[in-house]
Amino acid sequence: MAIPFATMTEYLSTDILKSHYYSIKSKLVKVIAITNLGYINDGYQLLIKVSHDRDLPLKLQKQSEFLKKNKGANWHPEIG
Repeated sequence: MAIPFATMTEYLSTDILKSHYYSIKSKLVKVIAITNLGYINDGYQLLIKVSHDRDLPLKLQKQSEFLKKNKGANWHPEIG
């Protein structure tokens, strides 16, 4: 039950409220929920995304694909 709630709060904080604080907080709650279920790699990738300040809301800027790409939307760390 924690994963759908964490995903909903991440969507609300990132796309609706556009709050950096609540976006990071909801992503950390999602990391805790994912790792408790045993998906440690997915939790680690989300934690790396948070630590690199990627996929955060664009507050006063227009929502364009170029800005989303530069700000790290759908960013995945290179593991190797």
